[in-house]
Amino acid sequence: MDATPFNSDRHQELNLYFKELINHQLDTDPYLKEQTQAGRNLDIKEITGSFSPEDQALWEEYLALDQQRMQHDLQQYLEGNGSSADFNQKFYRSNQDLDQNNPLW
Repeated sequence: MDATPFNSDRHQELNLYFKELINHQLDTDPYLKEQTQAGRNLDIKEITGSFSPEDQALWEEYLALDQQRMQHDLQQYLEGNGSSADFNQKFYRSNQDLDQNNPLW
């Protein structure tokens, strides 16, 4: 595991940035729009492949931070720190969680 401390603020900042960027891509890119309107599933690489080089570098940073966060959360769970409810809340979503005020990501 990376020895760099997890930067929660940076992770959240990039998460919000990519949420907006991906939604924008899905709304404006003709190919992506056509695929989603046809009900086809998209691979995340189809979306991120059209990012600028700067955004692709930020995407790699985000993925590294997200992996680090997941490893930390999993380690905490395995060591008995936190409850299974904490673990389930971070890694699983119930149908109750799926509403307009609480989007998937």
